[in-house]
Formats: sequence, structure tokens, C-alpha cells
Amino acid sequence: MKIAAYGDLVQQRIQDNYCPFCEEPVTNYLDQNDTAYVMSARAPYKSDHVLVCSKSHHGSMTQLSTQELVDIRSLITKRNQILYDKHGELVIFVREGSVWGSTGKTVWHLHRHIVPHLTIHCGGTQADSDARVFMNDEQY
Repeated sequence: MKIAAYGDLVQQRIQDNYCPFCEEPVTNYLDQNDTAYVMSARAPYKSDHVLVCSKSHHGSMTQLSTQELVDIRSLITKRNQILYDKHGELVIFVREGSVWGSTGKTVWHLHRHIVPHLTIHCGGTQADSDARVFMNDEQY
């Protein structure tokens, strides 16, 4: 079976109006509660990269109910501890905005990434990230 390039697959799914997180089989959940679930990333940045997703289709955090926020936070906290104990370093992030926009969002279903040992680069390279300027009190 040929494995599709991620960008090509995402583009096709957008055209087909298909949401992979709405269609994820429950048997693939690593954990779940009433309104959210955890799954292994299908296009992982690193080993043990997981996603925490709402069960209902929302594109933005502003659309989540209080219960969804509580349930998502609960799963993030639980999975954070499991992965932190194993790896010692994690990045947790969410992308807001347009699909294929500047944040790199590729699915219009809000989800949080928990990724061990991920370096976030400002401007795309470690040199750019290291060259950031710390603002003094006057600039701030």
C-alpha cells in the first residue's frame, strides 16, 4: 500500500470535505472522556506525538463549551504526565486560524498537539529562534 504525502492527502480531504478527527475510529483512541479523546498522531513530528481532540467538530477554541474545555484539559494533564515521565521534555500547542495559513494548520477540527522533544523555531530555523530580541522595559 502506498503511503500518501501528507500535504497531498490533506488537500484531497479538504476537497472532499472530510474531517479525519470526526471519522477517527473509537478503537484508535488511547484515552477518552465524555467530550474529548486522545490519539496517536498519524503524521507525527516525533515518536509518541499525540493529539487531544474534541469529539464534536469545532474549528476554534471560542466554539468549545465549558465542559469540553474541562474534558480536554483533563486529558492533556493526564497524557502530559505520562509523556513527561517518559521523555522529560514536551511541547503542547494548538493552532488557530485558517487551514494552510501561516500557523501550519492543516485540519479544520480543533486539536492540541503534545510532542516530546520538539524545538519551536521562530522564523523557521534555530538561528532565527536564537536571534530573537528580548525587550527591555522601555520596549516592552
